[in-house]
Amino acid sequence: MISELHFKMLENANRELSRRFEKLRKARASRDADGIKRAEMEYFQSLQHLYAAVQDAVNDPR
Repeated sequence: MISELHFKMLENANRELSRRFEKLRKARASRDADGIKRAEMEYFQSLQHLYAAVQDAVNDPR
């Protein structure tokens, strides 16, 4: 079972990933190459953060 702490961490990471995805979608719609690159990096960093939060939640022995 996922602890309340890990649940909150997952919730926050998922929310941040969603925000970054929306930013990426807007950047792609604007066709600004530099904006797209920045938005992609931010999205991938958020994805890594979510993945790390999932690993922490799964590996927590509690």
